[in-house]
Order: sequence, then structure tokens, then C-alpha cells
Amino acid sequence: MQAVQLYKPFPHQRAVHGAITAHLNAHPPGDSSRQVTFAVNAMRQVGKTTMVGNEIIRFALAMPKKESVYIAPTYKLTRKMVAEFSKALTGNPLLDSINKTENYVSFANGHSVYLMSAEQGDAVRGFNASGVLVIDEFAYMRDEFLDNVVAPFTDFHKTPTITISTPRGKRGKHYEFQVYAKEGQPKFVGFDWAAFDMSCIRSAEWLEDKRRTLPERTFRTDYLGEFLDNEGAVFRNLNGCILAPGLEPAMQHLKWGIDWAAGSGNDRTVLTAFNDLNEQVYLKAWDSTPPMQQVSEIARIINDHKEITRSVIAEKNSMGAVYIDALRKECRFPVVEFVTTNEEKRRIIENLVKLTEAAAVGLKPVEAQLSEFDYFESHTLPSGAIVYSAPVGLHDDYVMAAAIALSQKQHERKFMIL
Repeated sequence: MQAVQLYKPFPHQRAVHGAITAHLNAHPPGDSSRQVTFAVNAMRQVGKTTMVGNEIIRFALAMPKKESVYIAPTYKLTRKMVAEFSKALTGNPLLDSINKTENYVSFANGHSVYLMSAEQGDAVRGFNASGVLVIDEFAYMRDEFLDNVVAPFTDFHKTPTITISTPRGKRGKHYEFQVYAKEGQPKFVGFDWAAFDMSCIRSAEWLEDKRRTLPERTFRTDYLGEFLDNEGAVFRNLNGCILAPGLEPAMQHLKWGIDWAAGSGNDRTVLTAFNDLNEQVYLKAWDSTPPMQQVSEIARIINDHKEITRSVIAEKNSMGAVYIDALRKECRFPVVEFVTTNEEKRRIIENLVKLTEAAAVGLKPVEAQLSEFDYFESHTLPSGAIVYSAPVGLHDDYVMAAAIALSQKQHERKFMIL
């Protein structure tokens, strides 16, 4: 086999590589003892992507004709990892091909790496990882998705798993796996990078700049790697608001909400509609369609439901004003503008929070949407003002579209979640 030079790891990265190497040497492929989770609590800007990328390459080169899986919360992170593989491997004879459309990497020895997103939901069911399973930004995936869709990936071949993430409060599987490892549970090996000296990567001056410019909670979780109490979670009754799969609520008295893509950062335009029971009856997202084509499609959809429509509200911020003008020319129903100031965003989000807490809203079981609701969070600024947003690097398009659609005062009625 031709040798390949990977990278020179820092001590915190080397600790993970060394533990995985020792485990692989002691437990042969297919043995049930090999099915262990290496759980890494990380921070930002400390080589998290580099570490897992090199680990995947290591498995690929050592295990011909096997399959590894990398999964991240969003398409954006998946595409970023594909780009990292392309940068590292293009021109190397050990590489067969990289498919940037289907997001997989083929090595010359027959090993394949499939790169997926939690936003694909049930579409990723049925994969079997025979090399390694890597779950990136683990804390930002719903437990239900991990249990029902991702966990079975390793069962057949007894494959090891690497989970890595910045922390997100004392909840969820990322926190639980760190606790299990500290308790010495046999199927978990934990690493807390917050315990390592990172001064060779991140200077004290750089960290101080982050501390001054970021909300305290974000700085402590994302840059210090601390598990904080769960005061930042916003939608705490999400599971009580998910409509049963296959349920088709009545298409009547529709309230439409539109959140436009900003044109950068790989966010989406989202169109949604709720009926008079606040049940979500329509949901569609666009992430690569040209903006004016999106406008035409949205107008057509609303026009098709004009007789049962009660309101159409569209975000005006950024390019929204341009899109609203274009939409009004094609849409046969009045379009109301919504300007997202911090105060107005707080108002509509807190209205949506009240609806979810009372189980007075029903959401379609679409994983991309549910993930956004799950990781959506709040921060308190030094001034005392509360700011609602998605975590750094993630998006809130589905949340905002729903909040905008339900922003007008409506008669609230509870309904049964099946």
C-alpha cells in the first residue's frame, strides 16, 4: 500500500487518534466489542473538522471495500466537509473520485465515504457503516433522529462511532455521552478538549476579543467548551407539537408565512401555511432556485389556494422588499410586510413559544424544520435585552416562517396530537 502523509495533530487531537488506534488494534472488525462511541466535547477553532476528516481518511485507507458515513446537522456543514476532502485528496492516486453533487468520496481501494445531513431525515435510513460513523456537531441533532435513524448504522457491522460537538447545555446525547464516559460505562470513551491547553492555537488576546463581542453564553459554550444549565433552550415542548406522520390537516383559513433567503450562508427561502387550528398544512423550502423563480412559484402556490387564504405575510428585511414587490405583481392576494427588528422578532417568537408550550400548534414532522426548532436559542445581552437566534453557523428559516405566519393574533384552540 502506498503511504500517505496526513497531518501533525496537536495533543488534544492526538489523544483521540491514539485511543481509537489502541481500540482498533485490540478489537477486530465485526466483533461486538468494536462497537464503541468515542465522544469528543470540542470548542470552535481548535481543529475539530481536521481531526475527524483525517480519522475518516485513516479508516478508508485501512479498510478496503468498506463504507464510512459522515453526518452533520445541515447541508452547509456536509458540503463544507466535501470541500475539505476535495482540497486534501485531489490529485492523490489513493483517491478514485469525489462526487460533489451526491456527496460521496470513493477511494482507489474501493472504500466509500457517504456524507449526509440530518436535514435529509428519513431519506438516510438503511445505511450500514462498515468502516466508521462520524457524527459532527452532535449536540445539534434531535435525539429522536439519532435514535431512530442514525444509531442503527453501526449495528450490523459493529462499527465504532465518533461523535464530536461544541456543547449545548446540560441536555441531549452529547452531554449524556460525556457523563457516561466519566462514569466508566464500557461502550463510551470520552474526551473533553476544554481540559487541554489550547494557547498554541488560540491566543489569550484572540479569546478576549471573542469574549467582548459575543453573548456570554455563546462564548462559554462555543469557545470555552462549557456545559451550562439549559436556560438557552426556547421551544421546550417540541415533541408535543409534532403532527402524526401521514396526518393531513384541513386546508382551510390559511395563514401563510414567508422567510426569504438572505442570498449568502446557504440559508433558504421557506414558505409555510397554518390553518385556523394552527396546524401546519403546507411547507416548502428553496435553497438553490433563482430568487425570481422562487417568487413565481410562491405566487402560484398561494394563488392556487386563494379562496381559502386568510393572510399572507412576508419578511421584508435584506432583499425581502424586492421580492415582495415582485410577489405582489403575481400574487392575487394582498401581501403584508413583516420587518424583523429585534423587538418584532422577540414578539413573534414569544408568541410561537406560548403556542408550543400549550400544544396549540402542530408542526409537520420534517426533520430539517424540527432540528431548527430544537436548536433555536435565546441570549441575554449585557443591556438585559433578550435575543433569539439560531446558533452560530446554523439557520432559523423554518422557525421564522412559522413565527411570521402565526404573528397575527388568532383565536387559539387546542387540538389533539395523534
